[in-house]
Amino acid sequence: MTTAIEVPTEKLSITMGSFRDVLKRPLLLLPESVRPAALRLWTCNRHLAGLETPIALAGRVSLWIEEYGLEPQDAAELLNGMLSPEASEKHRFASDLLADLASSVKERIRFRRKSNANKQTLENYSNLQPTPRPEIDKLLAGIGEMPKG
Repeated sequence: MTTAIEVPTEKLSITMGSFRDVLKRPLLLLPESVRPAALRLWTCNRHLAGLETPIALAGRVSLWIEEYGLEPQDAAELLNGMLSPEASEKHRFASDLLADLASSVKERIRFRRKSNANKQTLENYSNLQPTPRPEIDKLLAGIGEMPKG
């Protein structure tokens, strides 16, 4: 008799109660939108020592999503990118694949944070109103006008 576990669609924290189920079905650690990409990457690389099960891959990606802010759509894109011929030729061991993936994730998180910070700065500047300074306005009045006469 199997016991169904309830799986949130975007986040699953491991508890001691769910640990056995996670070992049996590690891709449940990931949001639904990320699972197909993780399954493809694992299926194509499970011959590598250390990737006999997808637990190492799913555990890391889940942690990066939950704790480091990796967006699920970015995770799926990066996992699929690891299957490109250029990336695949570098992966002789599971550690090569996981290190390459970690590097890509680090860059994507850094890019997203910088992009979000830039958006916030632009929003802050767009809400600024000029401070009235009548003294400066008086000094600047007339600059650029042609002299009369």
